[in-house]
Amino acid sequence: MKNTILIQTQYEENYGAHDWDGKGNCPQHWKMKGGRAFQIVMDADLCMYTDASTIFQVMLDNDHNDDYARYTYLDHSIQFSQPILLGTESEYIKNDKALVS
Repeated sequence: MKNTILIQTQYEENYGAHDWDGKGNCPQHWKMKGGRAFQIVMDADLCMYTDASTIFQVMLDNDHNDDYARYTYLDHSIQFSQPILLGTESEYIKNDKALVS
């Protein structure tokens, strides 16, 4: 059975690369800029019988990381079912107002 796997990462930008002319090694000055989520649809059993964290990091390195930005694997979770809709924005605001009153 296929499940959605959510991969949580730390996003960083290399401020040293902004003025880099592309010659020699790129200067390194990484700053954390928050998190970013990725997803993959696959058989969740594969995560249990392989080194998923290493494989996800390799996938990030190969397809999403470069001298200017990088994503570092933090954690992953398996969605075994679709989330249930909790409500709408207007319902949220209505309940907030009711709590304040």
